[in-house]
Amino acid sequence: MEKPKSGRLLLRPQQHNAAASVAYFYTALYTTQIGEFSILLRADVAPLTCRYFLQNVECGILNGTTFFRVLNDGNQPNRNPKIHIIQGGEKFLPTVRCDKLAMETTNITGLRHSQYSVSQPRFAAGTAYPGFFVCLRDEPELDFNGRRHPDKKGFSVFGRVTKGTDVVDAIYQQANEQPYLQNEIQITGVLLRALVDKAV
Repeated sequence: MEKPKSGRLLLRPQQHNAAASVAYFYTALYTTQIGEFSILLRADVAPLTCRYFLQNVECGILNGTTFFRVLNDGNQPNRNPKIHIIQGGEKFLPTVRCDKLAMETTNITGLRHSQYSVSQPRFAAGTAYPGFFVCLRDEPELDFNGRRHPDKKGFSVFGRVTKGTDVVDAIYQQANEQPYLQNEIQITGVLLRALVDKAV
């Protein structure tokens, strides 16, 4: 396996598998119009979801997108259970790209939708679209067997905010009375870096 150089990722489909003796960890530094934050990608336990995210970043799909959706107790009156998240990337419009992506559910990875975890939005199980959401509090109803999605398979956690949680909090504070922001927060850049490797 080839270890990627810092700042550029060479992620091959066969790079992460059950037989691998080394797991690569990456960070993604997000620059927005109100500040920066970093996420640690857990390719050791969610390799498929991380690869999907990294490919979208390397292709430039996420550059120039926005944080467009913020959910809190006040702006989802007809949804139960309620969740507290911010969502960025491509909006789920009829024209959004829908990709096939096997789910790495929380009962498989051991990751949870805890505060500042980063997860993959989807439509039906086995699908995804370019984007991500960040939990602002522990959200067990987004985990496997949770009630937020009707199929109870939850969503695939693939990372966690490790720096800049104040920026994430500030984005969350932009919430409107409706789930979609009137003034979306621009994502001006995403920088990927190899971080560490370790035996697994």
